[in-house]
Amino acid sequence: MLISEIFNVTSGQVMSRITTEIDEVEIRKVLLPKAISNGVVMDSELVDNKMKTKLDESKMTMEGDIIVKLSTPYEACVIDSNHVGLVVPSFCAILRLENNQIDKNYAVAYINSKLFVEQVQRMVTGSVTGIMSVGQLKSIDIPNKSIDLQKRIGLEYKKMTTNKMLLEKMIKLQNEKIETMISEGGNNE
Repeated sequence: MLISEIFNVTSGQVMSRITTEIDEVEIRKVLLPKAISNGVVMDSELVDNKMKTKLDESKMTMEGDIIVKLSTPYEACVIDSNHVGLVVPSFCAILRLENNQIDKNYAVAYINSKLFVEQVQRMVTGSVTGIMSVGQLKSIDIPNKSIDLQKRIGLEYKKMTTNKMLLEKMIKLQNEKIETMISEGGNNE
C-alpha cells in the first residue's frame, strides 16, 4: 500500500512566512523535528513561536495525525489528545488517514523501522541534505498486512515505546542519584 493511497499527505508550514518578533497575533507551540523521538512527542522539545498571522488549521496537528520527519533520522509519531494544535514545520509532513484501512500505530511502527529507512535512503541517494520530499514520502510502500496483525504490531510498538521511555527516565534518575552522591562528598559510609 502506497502512503498516498492510505493518507492525505501535506507538508508542514514554512515558519519564516508566519513567525515574527513584533506585533504577534498569537503564540503557538511548534513541533520541531527533534521533538519527535521514539514514536512520541517530547514535550521538553516543543517551542513557542510568535505568529504574525492566523495559521491555516491544516498545518496544525489534529488527534490521530501521523507526523513524519523528512530529514534524518526519519521518524514518526501519532498525535494524541495532549498534542492537538501544534504547528507542524516544513521539515515534517502530516499524514491524515483517509479511511480505516490501516492501523495508525502499525504505520508509525513501520515508518520508524529499518525497512522504511532503507526505502528512503534509496530515494534520497545523491542528495546532499538527505531530506525526503513529500512526493517521495507519498511513494513509499507500507506492507499490506491483515488488520489483526497490524493491530498486534501497533500494540507491541506502543508497549516498546512506553518501556523505552520508562527505562530512559529510570536511567536519568539513577544518574542524578549518583551525581548527588558524588557532589555530597561520599564521606559518610
